[in-house]
Amino acid sequence: MSSEIYRKFIWSGAILIAIILIGTVGYWFIGSRQYSFVDTLYMTVITISTIGFGEIINLSGNVAGRIFTIFIAFSGVGVLLYVVANLTALVAEGELTQSFRRRRMEKVAGNSRDPYIVCGLGSVGFYIVSELYATKRPHVIVDANRKNIEKSLESPQREVFIEGDATDSVTLSKAGIEKAKGLFAVTGDDNQNLVVSLTAKQLNLNLRVVARCNEI
Repeated sequence: MSSEIYRKFIWSGAILIAIILIGTVGYWFIGSRQYSFVDTLYMTVITISTIGFGEIINLSGNVAGRIFTIFIAFSGVGVLLYVVANLTALVAEGELTQSFRRRRMEKVAGNSRDPYIVCGLGSVGFYIVSELYATKRPHVIVDANRKNIEKSLESPQREVFIEGDATDSVTLSKAGIEKAKGLFAVTGDDNQNLVVSLTAKQLNLNLRVVARCNEI
């Protein structure tokens, strides 16, 4: 669906640019080539956008010029509104898709039985996730960096992930910390790993925690 909207947006944008070029060249001829490119472009833009400023090119008594202006106004305004509508749909669909994806992931994570939670998708996190996947153990990834999450989505493993701060108890609850069997705190920050570990143990006393330590 998004590809179709994107294609419509590209085509309508190209048509709008064509109308602007036609209007610019047309006004240049209507003005007997006495006006600059900027003047004729300005005349076209204020006609399409219906801003309503005074005419740069005097069209009084110029029937052909006024008919041309009517054509540019109707076609330009219509295409401009179509471009805006497709752009809005493209943005709205992207936001809705992300929202539905987050809710679906939270639901899957909440329904997981005895999952392992991996907090942090650095090199160590990716290795742990690969091992958990290979051994067919349910797991949930928690990371605040969308780029790291998108990297995991490019793999065929179809990981369950929660986007958020792993030091936040709400984020860990969404990941299913209360039913989790174990947690790996493997971010690149020792202090953050410590906070994640303490927060996780407060939420689940029976949880087994493994924390990464970069500095000894």
